[in-house]
Amino acid sequence: MSAILDELKHVVATLEAEGHALAGKARSVLTHYEEEAAAIVNGVKPVLADLRTGIAADVTDAVTRVEAAVAKVEALVQQPPAGS
Repeated sequence: MSAILDELKHVVATLEAEGHALAGKARSVLTHYEEEAAAIVNGVKPVLADLRTGIAADVTDAVTRVEAAVAKVEALVQQPPAGS
């Protein structure tokens, strides 16, 4: 009976050691993926900033053109009719 208990204790000790090893591997994989995700996010940030800057510039240009067109229309509307 003692041999069976010793063998069971050995199995439990082996399983515990393997569990700790697996937990360590899982932590390592998680850390790797966290680092990869951070690199992706950090790589995307400048692209998004450039995109935001480009969109803002395009919108500003469009607004400027609309304001100029409105000013032209206002000037035409304020002119007295031809022949009066």
